[in-house]
Parts: sequence; structure tokens; C-alpha cells
Amino acid sequence: MDKLVTLRFGEGSFEQGFPATLQVGEETDAASGLAMQLTTEVVGKLPPAPEVVALYQQWQMAYRQLGIATRLNAPDHQIKNVSRSASRAACQQAARLLRDRLNEWLRAESFRRVRETWFAALSPTDTVRLIVQTEDRLLQRLPWHLLELFEQHSHLEIALSAPTYQRVMQPPKPKGKVRILAILGNSAGIDVQGDRTLLMHLSPQADVTFLVEPDRKELSDRLWDQPWDILFFAGHSSTELATDPAGGDTGRIAINPSDSLTIEELHYALRNAATQGLKLAIFNSCDGLGLARALADLHIPQMVVMREPVPDRVAQEFLTSFLRTFVRGESLYLSVRRAREQLQVLENEFLCATWLPVICQNPAERPPTWQSLLGRLSKPAESPSPPPAAATRLHRRRLHRREVWQRRLRRGLRRVPMAIALSALAAGVVIGGRSLGWLQPVELATYDQMLRLRPAEQEQDPRLLIVTIDEQERQDLGQQSGPYWYSVSNANLNRLIEILDKSGARLIGIDLYRDLPIKPEAASLAQQFRENPKVIGVCKVPVRGEGGIAPPADIAATRLGFSDFVEDKKERKVHQINAEARAIREAIPGGIAPRPVASAAVSPSSQPQSQPGMVRRHLLAMREELSDETGCLPDFAFSTLLASRYLEAEQIPVEITPEVLKLGDRTYPLLRRRSGGYKAPNFDYRGAQVLLNYRTVRPLYDSPFRQVKISDVLSERVQPDLFQDRVVIVGYIPHDPQQSTDIWRTPIASTMDGVLVQAQMTSQLLSAAFNERPLLWTLPHGLEMLWIGGWAALGGLLVLLFKAPWRLLGAIALGLLLLGAIAQGILILWGGWIPLVPAVLTFGLSAILVTIYRYRLVQLTLLFFVNLILIMTRGQRFK
Repeated sequence: MDKLVTLRFGEGSFEQGFPATLQVGEETDAASGLAMQLTTEVVGKLPPAPEVVALYQQWQMAYRQLGIATRLNAPDHQIKNVSRSASRAACQQAARLLRDRLNEWLRAESFRRVRETWFAALSPTDTVRLIVQTEDRLLQRLPWHLLELFEQHSHLEIALSAPTYQRVMQPPKPKGKVRILAILGNSAGIDVQGDRTLLMHLSPQADVTFLVEPDRKELSDRLWDQPWDILFFAGHSSTELATDPAGGDTGRIAINPSDSLTIEELHYALRNAATQGLKLAIFNSCDGLGLARALADLHIPQMVVMREPVPDRVAQEFLTSFLRTFVRGESLYLSVRRAREQLQVLENEFLCATWLPVICQNPAERPPTWQSLLGRLSKPAESPSPPPAAATRLHRRRLHRREVWQRRLRRGLRRVPMAIALSALAAGVVIGGRSLGWLQPVELATYDQMLRLRPAEQEQDPRLLIVTIDEQERQDLGQQSGPYWYSVSNANLNRLIEILDKSGARLIGIDLYRDLPIKPEAASLAQQFRENPKVIGVCKVPVRGEGGIAPPADIAATRLGFSDFVEDKKERKVHQINAEARAIREAIPGGIAPRPVASAAVSPSSQPQSQPGMVRRHLLAMREELSDETGCLPDFAFSTLLASRYLEAEQIPVEITPEVLKLGDRTYPLLRRRSGGYKAPNFDYRGAQVLLNYRTVRPLYDSPFRQVKISDVLSERVQPDLFQDRVVIVGYIPHDPQQSTDIWRTPIASTMDGVLVQAQMTSQLLSAAFNERPLLWTLPHGLEMLWIGGWAALGGLLVLLFKAPWRLLGAIALGLLLLGAIAQGILILWGGWIPLVPAVLTFGLSAILVTIYRYRLVQLTLLFFVNLILIMTRGQRFK
């Protein structure tokens, strides 16, 4: 059953205090003749609080100086040329001070019994009508809806009432339409047409009669003419305060541009309307409490007024929301509450809009519903049987838990500003350290692990094939030219190209250094280099003072690519040439000159060994001016040239701009300086680069490309259709990785031959163009900071939400799992490298800082050390 609560304030003042009586009862049916069946009554007192008067007057003055057009007076009297920003700030500050002082006032010890009775007698789920009865006009104007006492009650609305009242005997309402008399008064400077339009289309069950700017006689005649259910007024109105506080205020309405009336001047007509069945009066105009106090003497059952000057748009929005909810069958009180709360969306433009609507209630009357105004009284519902005691206890426990959670939430919200500041500090520390490169090793190692956790590809790349040369084949098929030993002789290389060309290979990539002159007896090989468009050769670019390796003799410049890689290694410069490797050259390309292998001149054990470089990036093209020292001046990398020749044959153009790589109609951004986890300043950012999306197959980390031995090809033991329409890459693969410097570390393998890295690079471009296999990408710098800051904020928020340590640890663990799953999922599905390590660090650091702040561990720690120092000092003194 719904609850009716009366909070009655006796005679008093803000200088002396107010006696207060709280009555709690249950709503009764209309047939009983009583509005409430009393169940609880308690007496208390509010202490003196003269500062409340000053704070209210301060707020009222600030509100009325906002310079917003209202329905208070005609436009000539409205405030103009007011600093809106200063006025808004003053009004907001005054509103906060008034709200805080009111709540403090009701927390007084002399009012404690009233407060405790309120919580004991009312449940947050009850539907409550609260009537504040007082004769003091300032008490009536206070924003009672802001009190913490009422916060947990979502089905409560407050009404005002005078201490004296009586019930007016009205005739029974016959079934029929709801009769509404709508008075549209002086509309100078305001828009009352919106009110009229809404009433015209209110409901087919409403019979609305409009009086537009009537004179006195026309208005009086209409009030005497027939019974009305609702009286509505829109226009200018005001309250003339009585000089004597004991006297009554005068409410005045402007009925037309030249005439205005007080309620006293319509006393008899309004009294007749009340006795004939008037249930509700709505004054959608300014400063309506004076009107309500004047109408209270006529004992009109219910009124809805605006307690302060109301802006035109606020008045129309309130009326729209209220009538729509009321007509749908909601109670009068809840309809007013919902309409009032929906005004909050306008408070960025019209401050304190939710303060304005208020109900003025005759406590002897029951609020009407739309159905009762139609004369359709519903049958009272049968009282349900009382629930079992166990169910009641369970319900109370649930309510208690809900209240505890709500209080905890409110306390947490008060800590939110400091938590945000600490989270921002955590994010700033991590982002700052990351920008200096401190996190780069950890980020790159984590990136490698994430690549290894990706699922393997379903099959090998069908477009590529590798012809391998091992150590034994190098000795059997190679040749020596001067001081250098090459892995394939001119004659064998020429025969290999002829076999591959005859077998239908689309492109033949020779991933072997051939900087030796071609003698006349090998003229057929020279002709292949000059004329065969399928043959693609390599050379090493001399850049930044580093030595290079010349291209094969007689090869066309358009079929020449550089073999250089960019490697992630601190021990040596990128592309550095080993001076000892220049003495005896193994003809294998790569990012650096190859390490000497076993020969008569140099033993492998006598050569210094260094750790292979890490290749995570794909160098597509050079952007700097190249030296003509060796004649190696290609535009593109060896892998880029192979892929572009293959794609152009399929009518897919390849274009590399300073910002993007274009493969047909698909565009991929190039790596920028300090992209992703690359934040250290000493890394090589030359040329056009993308991250290398390594391809793996099952079983894990086996070669994703078909391989055949060169000896099998030359002896024609390989079926010719195996080479049909493929890119064939010829390269050296030693049995022992220590015998070659064309060995690289990759995220998916501790060692990988250079020819396999070249195949990986070629494959990633072809797969991106044909299979929409993603190229790896990184977030822009701004989005990375937003991502890191977001996880910092989440870490601090979890500390505020969870108090129990085990719950907090569980929430943090789930947050870290979610973070890792998101980062890994984005990498797998879309190829995005999301900052995982910085997000984890900011998440954890933010949680630690907010935990220290929440539990005051800083103070406890400092106190511990201060006491420890004092104890040690005293001990030394006694010695």
C-alpha cells in the first residue's frame, strides 16, 4: 500500500528554530473519507539556522540575475546586459552552498529521532507522497527535493501545504470527458502557443475550452458557467510579498496586455469552481507560490505551480512531459516528479530548472488520476496475503544490501576526482618513460610472444618456391673467382635459369651476390641477365659510409633490388660490413656481408661470431640519395620488386608514397617514427617500412614455403609443373647457422636463413593483395595515449568500487586478462599492435596509487618511519 507522510513545522523562525512533527501513514481508499490511516508519529526540532535565509536569498538573487527571459513580467522589465558566465557561476555556487547547508541542518541532533523514524518506517521501494506543512513562506520555497533524506526513494515526490485545511464537498464526477479551462493570458515576450498546441492534441478524452487574453467579465463568466476538472493558466504572473510576515502574499496573473487580477479578485468565482468539482489547477507561469497560498484559502484540492520565475522553454517542456505521463495513467505525484527530473537536460542552459515545479496539496483530498477525472473509478485491489516471515527477512536483507551498495557508491563518487588525478599521474609516468625508450625492450619481447601465440596458417603459400643450396652443393656446384668463392658457378646458374624458365616459373629471384665479371665462355648467362625479364638480381646498397656489394654484371637496373634489411640490434650498426668478410666472400646476400666459411684461407673457428640481428620490419624502398660507389642504385627491395612484378602481371599496381603503401585499391600506412613500441631514438628509421607479418604453418614454425634442392633441379629430378606460375627464389641455406652471417633472428624463430626472410617479405605483400591477409599496423600516437589513459582510469575505478581485498584482486586479475585478450584478439583478427605493456603498467600503477590514497597508507607509512626514528633517537640518548 502507498505511504502518505506529513512533515509539519510549527510556529518558529530561523533564528529560534522550528518544532517538527513527522506522521507516517498508509493511503486509504476514497470511500473512507480519510486520506491517511496514521501508523507512526514522532516529534523533533530543527535548530536555529539564520544562515539558511541568507543562503536562499543569495541563490534567489543569483538566479534572477541570470538574464534569461521568463514568464515573470513583460519584456520591458526583464534584466538585460548581464554577464552570463559570471551569473551562472554565482548561481551554481549559491545552489551548492544552499543544498549542503540544508542537509547539514537536517542532520542536527535535535532532529535525529525524526530521521531515524523515517528510515525505520519507509522502504526505498515504497511509493511515498510527502507533504511539507508550514506557514513560513521561506520554508515553502526551500528546495526540499535536494535533501539526502529523500535520495534513496525513487517513487517519492514532495508537496507543500498550509497547516490549516479542510475538505470541500464536491458532487460525484459523472462519466465523461475531462473538462479543462485553459486561460492564455498576456503573452508579450513569451510563446504560449506551444501550451495551446499541446492541450489541443492532449487526448480525445479531454474537452478543452480556451480563453485567449480574456477580460475580467469573460473569465469570471466562464468560471461560473460550468463545472471544470482542470484549470490551466499560461502567461505572466508574479507574487507581491506582504510587508507583514504574518500577512498573506498576493498572487497576480496578467490576463491580457492591459489588465491583471489577483486571486482575491476572483475569490467567489474560484470558490464556486472548487465546489463544483475543480480537482487540479496548473499555473504554468512564474513565481506561483503566492498564487498557491491565495488559492489555499479556497481549499482547491491540488495545484501545480512554479516556485520561481520560469523560462519559456522550461515551462513548455515541463507541461509536455507532465501531461503525457499523467494521461497515460500515472499518478499526479509521480507524473510531476518525472516531468521535473526530465528538465535536468535543460540545466546546461537554464540553471536549476528542476527546482521550479512544485505541488501544493490540500491534505484532506486525494490526488486525482486521469481515470478518476473521467469518472471511471477503478475497483480497489484485494489486499494480498502477507508474505511468509522468511520472505520478509530475505526482502529486508536485499534492501539492506542495496542501501549499503548505494552508500558505498556515493562515498566512492566523492573520491573520484582524486582517483582521476592519481590515474592521470600513473599514465603520465608510464607514457613519459615509454617516450624515452625505457619500455622498448619489454614491448618488443611482448610483441614477439604475441606473434608466436597466433594460430598457424592452414597451408603453405602456393605462389612461392625456394631452390636451396646447402654446404655440400656449394662445394660441388660452386666456383672460385679471384679471392672469392661463389656458391654456384656461372654454368650451373645458367642451366638452373633455363630449367626454371622452361618449366613455367613466373619470376626467378637470384638471392645470391654475383659481383664478378662474366667471362666470354659464360656469354649465355650474361644474355639471361640482360634479356630474360623473369630474372631478378640483388646487390647491397652502400649508404652512410658503409660498403656495398655490386650487382651482377650485365643485369638490367629495372630488374635489380637491394637485399638490405633493417634489424633491431644495439650491438652494431645496421648494414655494417665485416671487414674480414670482405676478404673471403660467401656469395649470400642479406642485411650485412656474409661471414667467411671454411676454406683454405680462413677457418670458421678463427672467425669472430656475433649474435644475429632481429628482423621485425620490412624495408620496402630507400628514401635517401644512394652512393654510386658500387653501382647498386635500385629503387626497391628485392622482395618488393618480386611482389610488384607478380602483381602487375595480375593488373594490380603497386605504389609507395612517403606515407602509405598502395596495393591496387588497398592502402596501408607505413611505419612512422616512434611507431608502436619503437620509442628509442637510436633505431634505423630509413626508407619506407612496414612491420613484417611472418607466415607460419602446421606443424608450428615449419617452412611456410615449398623447398627443393638445386642438385635435384639440375639433375631434373623435380617435376616441371612444380615451378609453374610461381615465384622461385634461389638462395643458400647452410646446415650449420654458424657458417653464415645471412642468418637472422625473428619473432617466430631463433634463427632463420636470409632467403626465407626474403620469401616471408614477398609472401606478405602477395597475401595482402590477393587474400586480404592484413599487414601489421600500429595506433596513432594520440590514440595510444587515450588507450593507456583509459586503462589507468579503469584501474583506479576498480579500487573505488571494490572494498574487499579478494574481490579487488579478482577484479584486477579479470581486468588484466581482458586487456591481454583484447590486445591479442586485435592482433589476430585485424593485425593491430596495441600497446599492451604500457596499459598493464598504468593499470597496475593506478590501482596501487588509488589504493594508497583510499586506505591512507602514505600517512601510516610516514607515521611508522617517524616513530621508528624517534625510538632510535631516544635509544641513542639513553646510551
